[in-house]
Amino acid sequence: EGSFVELDSGALVCYMREDEERNCAYKSISRDGGKTWEGPYPTHLSCCYGRPKAGVLRSGEVAVVYGFQRFTPPRNLILHVESQETAADPKCLERPHDGTSPRYFFIDHDRSIHPDGAYSGWVQLPSGDLYVVQYITDDAPMAHIRSYRIERHDYLLCPEGTLANTRPWATMTYHELAREASEEQYRKNLRQRSGKPDNAL
Repeated sequence: EGSFVELDSGALVCYMREDEERNCAYKSISRDGGKTWEGPYPTHLSCCYGRPKAGVLRSGEVAVVYGFQRFTPPRNLILHVESQETAADPKCLERPHDGTSPRYFFIDHDRSIHPDGAYSGWVQLPSGDLYVVQYITDDAPMAHIRSYRIERHDYLLCPEGTLANTRPWATMTYHELAREASEEQYRKNLRQRSGKPDNAL
């Protein structure tokens, strides 16, 4: 099972689950509109045991939601975000550290002794939030549909288009960006609670 995205370069990237080793998802890349495909190549999507659902965010970043499970329960729902450069690179696991990195976020955890699901879909709303759905067993007798609304600050305190991952002794630039993003989210929440206009705080 796979899911593909079209990058700004015109390249197509198809992410595929892998059920035998369950180390990671694999991807194939087409640079001629899908006529021929390279790969498959390993990716940063760890333990991809549920169908991946990929898309391009308005920021240009590639997002993939998938089911994460090694060999035994539980099964978790994961949001993975990476740059288009990483997505298009067949040797992405060998990329040198350049201050950016794929990021992932655990959306939900199936507590059931017989977990099921982690098949999902998602869209990006006009606000920029992600609306995600999946089916999950958890505390119900059978699998059911569950939905989530995820804001960017839920998984990363950095502006859109920036997947910063660096050490504080390397540079303070990314940390300043993170602080600004965090402060802006705080102001946004404060405005919503107070009911005051944006320029009042």
